[in-house]
Amino acid sequence: MKRKAFLLGFYSIGGQVLLLRELVSSLNGDELFIGTALFGWLLSVAVGAQLGGRARARLTSEPLFLLGAILLPMMIVVIRLLPLAVADVVGELIPFSEAALVSIFTMFPVGLVSGWLFSAITGEGERPAGSIVNVYLLEGIGAFVGGLILAFTVGGPYSTLCTSFAIGVIVIATLFFDRSRGPLPGVAIWTAALTLLVIMPFVVGKLDP
Repeated sequence: MKRKAFLLGFYSIGGQVLLLRELVSSLNGDELFIGTALFGWLLSVAVGAQLGGRARARLTSEPLFLLGAILLPMMIVVIRLLPLAVADVVGELIPFSEAALVSIFTMFPVGLVSGWLFSAITGEGERPAGSIVNVYLLEGIGAFVGGLILAFTVGGPYSTLCTSFAIGVIVIATLFFDRSRGPLPGVAIWTAALTLLVIMPFVVGKLDP
């Protein structure tokens, strides 16, 4: 549970920062939409946590992490293409009402998964009350570490899209690393992950202008 709570913070801060960065860029640099996007994020996290707390909707955290790793780069691409779908002419300013709705709803998929993950991870603990406190603490630590990594990578060696893929690789590698299976599987997992992280800027860079 501790590892998963840390990964939740790492994934959530990565998703929030990258989506906000891409939204501001796609919406002509207007920082007003940071507020509407954060509203969408908080609302989606609340909805996800509510859904995850229902007995019929309970899922284990592993498939949710995998879904989140797929959704994040997908939403980066969607945000880049949305101005072409909303505006009639390339470069045309999107009306505020439409841009505000876009900024809210494009945060929903990743935010929904983040909120759902919180409920899933706390439900895996032995004591619900204690689990919530532990998950909050470790999620905060994961968010802090993720924020530091983003500060040194995004816009430098890694683009926004490339970073979204890198977050997925790190989350999946950490999630499935298990010392109880012996050292060799762990070495293989992290060797593959580090190889992907090294070559990723060159491969994704061709798709990321």
